Amino acid sequence: MPVDDIAADSGPDMAEYHRLMNKANLLYGQGQAVAQVAGQLHNRVAEMRAHWRGKRADRFEEEWNKTNAMLSGWANDLVQLSEDIKVRADEILAE
Repeated sequence: MPVDDIAADSGPDMAEYHRLMNKANLLYGQGQAVAQVAGQLHNRVAEMRAHWRGKRADRFEEEWNKTNAMLSGWANDLVQLSEDIKVRADEILAE
């Protein structure tokens, strides 16, 4: 029996709880994936930076820092949203 059917049999609150927890877990996974991509990019940037010198390397590093900050922000936002949804799911379960 699918999880949604089991949750529906348990009542509307439990169905909402399971829906929110599934969404939270998905968002958490997406946040982890973004963080992993940022880490891989960071390693690649370090390799590329080793070959460049002077202003070109400085400009590249500046752009990379902006991109890294953006990716890290996205990852953190996704994980935080996941945590917020889990809190709401727990509130529904407690009602």
